Amino acid sequence: MSLLNPFPVYGVIQDSTGTPIVGAIVEARDLTSYIGTGTTTTIADGYYQIDIQYVASADGNTIEITCTHNSESNSDSFTLDVSGGFEEVDLQLQKLYEASTIATAGIDWDSLEQVYSGEKIIRDKNGDLHAIWKTSTDYIMHANSTNSGDSWETATTVSPDGDGHTPTMAVDNLGYVHVVWLQFEGSENHLLYRRNTGSWESISTLKADVVAFPAIKADAFNNLHVAWAKFSPAVSRDFGYKKYHVAGSSWGAEETIASSPYIPYWCHLFIDNNQDVYVITSERTSVTLENQTNVHKRVAESNWVGKFLILDGDSHLKHSENMVFALSEENISPNLLFI
Repeated sequence: MSLLNPFPVYGVIQDSTGTPIVGAIVEARDLTSYIGTGTTTTIADGYYQIDIQYVASADGNTIEITCTHNSESNSDSFTLDVSGGFEEVDLQLQKLYEASTIATAGIDWDSLEQVYSGEKIIRDKNGDLHAIWKTSTDYIMHANSTNSGDSWETATTVSPDGDGHTPTMAVDNLGYVHVVWLQFEGSENHLLYRRNTGSWESISTLKADVVAFPAIKADAFNNLHVAWAKFSPAVSRDFGYKKYHVAGSSWGAEETIASSPYIPYWCHLFIDNNQDVYVITSERTSVTLENQTNVHKRVAESNWVGKFLILDGDSHLKHSENMVFALSEENISPNLLFI
């Protein structure tokens, strides 16, 4: 079927309070043919419209609509049905935080975006926001907001020395903030940890080596799970893991998730409702910089039981920080949602 006129996709972008967002960037992308089909900006009442061209040849393709504003994003997709004549896609973001407001706490918003693993801004169970970042002088900083980002408390220094980078954090059910980051030590990157239970406690070294891409999560019982990549070409390349046991108030022994002949590129860590741990890793498999993306599973209080290849080749996951993986009891779902 042919269509003489463009195929309109329209909708409204709102925040979590139902307030329209003006100035959000909205993009349409054909996921079947991997081409962009249009970009626009929301106007009054959060309204947008993108007219998709050449839809006759794209009939039946999957079209993804993504909106982005102040470094937050969300997306949805639909199957293009030319005979329908149009498609309505409404999207919602969380309450957004203006860059000028964030800047009053000294947060370098750009540094929050330039990450490869872990969390940089988190909402705890009480609704308070926590942000972690690296300053231009390589100090690791933390700030929190009790009013959804309308204002921020005075930032505090997590790392007492410079030379810190790649911070990430978790907040447990008690509201305690847990931060891991990398610290330059000569030719190595050491993995450091610090906790805030109302004030910052002493720093612990979790791994003294050439460490990269740390990730940390707190489970339902407030145990901590930390994963990282070790990138030492002359020695070994692997992914490591440690667990903090609340019951014993101590870190368990280091575990090797997997060794790799390739270059570790990043890792992400997730925990399902059974408290099984999943570490998603990416490894560069050749000089052409193609990536292999794998999932490694650790059954609760047991060993690493499997490695599942989910992408092979030029992985589109390699720069994606905001990912939601569908987990099941038995395996990893092949369906991945990118937001």
